[in-house]
Amino acid sequence: MDCTFASDNTSGVHPKVMEALNKANVGAAEPYGDDPWTAEAEGCFKALFGDDVDVFLVPLGTGANVLGFNRMIRSWHSILCSDMAHTHTSESGAVEAVVGCEMTPIPSVHGKISAGALSAYLTDMGSPHHSQPGLVALTQSTEVATVYTPEEIKAIVDVAHANGLFVHMDGARIANAAVALGCDVRSFTKDLGVDMMSFGGTKNGMMMAESVVVFNKDFVRDFVTLRKQNLQLALEPLVSFRIRKVYDCHARLPHIPLPNSSIVFHQKIALFHGFSKQRRLLCNIGIDPNTDF
Repeated sequence: MDCTFASDNTSGVHPKVMEALNKANVGAAEPYGDDPWTAEAEGCFKALFGDDVDVFLVPLGTGANVLGFNRMIRSWHSILCSDMAHTHTSESGAVEAVVGCEMTPIPSVHGKISAGALSAYLTDMGSPHHSQPGLVALTQSTEVATVYTPEEIKAIVDVAHANGLFVHMDGARIANAAVALGCDVRSFTKDLGVDMMSFGGTKNGMMMAESVVVFNKDFVRDFVTLRKQNLQLALEPLVSFRIRKVYDCHARLPHIPLPNSSIVFHQKIALFHGFSKQRRLLCNIGIDPNTDF
């Protein structure tokens, strides 16, 4: 078997996910969210974040970010982000092309921006001659594997909200951050005032399974229509089933103890991500990675 340590999105999904997909691919189910798997997947998110959140399943990470931005701001706004932000450097100008707004990079330290650095970019508020800052975009964990602490996130959110800006979090590797911080993912997102986040699954062992989690109710209206217009309304039963299956895989994977004793979604996808790396390690030492652990 060919093995690589290049990235966390080079490994295949676990055979049990493929097996579950084959089992689900029998008979008929309503598309576009009117199926039992979507309801179960949404229930997983509500168990983690609370019943008052809204989640919209999408197939692509770039699509999740752009869709979220497109709902939160308008073309005359600017998005303030780290100079290393994936949405700024590695999404082929998707934000500018689809949302039509400017992305303003802020010099970062090890991939992170600070509340103080953010404040320095708010001096042109109200000027008709400049794009108006409307959104702060964070990545957790960052593009260089560093992690914002809850205190750092809260300070940034406070500055943003005090100046009329919203906060978006790109959580392509949110499970890694949750495990690194040793706390419930809700505690450093929703509970700190983050308005919306992209919740990644593909880089955590899933297959084309991403989502947009909306905490700020002001952005729920028309989101389903915008998702369709932005080409992110997929054949949801399979996207949903992948998420649900990873949620169910926890019992088969090694346990990582966290301070929060409840079994929550971020632990499961973090564990699944770890299992994906174990497959690479196992094949390098001559053990069949398809072994039922």
